[in-house]
Amino acid sequence: EVGPSTHVETAPTPRALEGERKEVTVMFADVKGSMDMTEHVDPERWRKIMDRFFTLMCEGVESFEGTVNRFTGDGIVAFFGVPTAYEDHAQRACHAALHLREELAQYAYELAKDEGLEFCVRMGLNSGEVVVGAIGDDLHFEYTALGHSVSLGKRIEALAEPDTIYVAQTTASLVSG
Repeated sequence: EVGPSTHVETAPTPRALEGERKEVTVMFADVKGSMDMTEHVDPERWRKIMDRFFTLMCEGVESFEGTVNRFTGDGIVAFFGVPTAYEDHAQRACHAALHLREELAQYAYELAKDEGLEFCVRMGLNSGEVVVGAIGDDLHFEYTALGHSVSLGKRIEALAEPDTIYVAQTTASLVSG
């Protein structure tokens, strides 16, 4: 069984900076309709709403040994299986997504009641081989994963209906049973 844990960040190794192949599960999540909501919400209030969303997402991902790779304007990209490799990366990602669905449903209920907002999050999961490492130049670089599996994960998330989790066949086959 996968459960909460403590995560310690370490500096990337020289090999990680060069790039290495890994099997991972990528999670994309974003707030559906955020552009419309920002038209009706004060920018400072919107920042607080999104700050709580990002906190919930980070806590949920990290409690199942995932790593939030980056924040997008209204979402996150997270990886399970890097920088620490886990054979059960797909299960961890699915457990995290299910946990987050419950946490975000409660948050959406509070926002609907208190603010009159329809706050919906969609998630997409995909598993496969990627190359992880630093990209950029000497002054500006980012540790990330690249490859078809990442691109497909983003497309799966974009297809997801509000308040749903779409899982690619590759991920589903790793967690079957």
